[in-house]
Amino acid sequence: MNEKDKFQRVILPIPDIPPVGLTTYDAKDPDTKYPPIEPLRPP
Repeated sequence: MNEKDKFQRVILPIPDIPPVGLTTYDAKDPDTKYPPIEPLRPP
């Protein structure tokens, strides 16, 4: 990555931050974890 690419990345609205922890792309992978589903109720 040259200096020009770094400058363009800085001015984007979304920073290029590496993900923290394990990233799995298969839902059947035993290491994949999802947050619990919270039920939605009308007010």
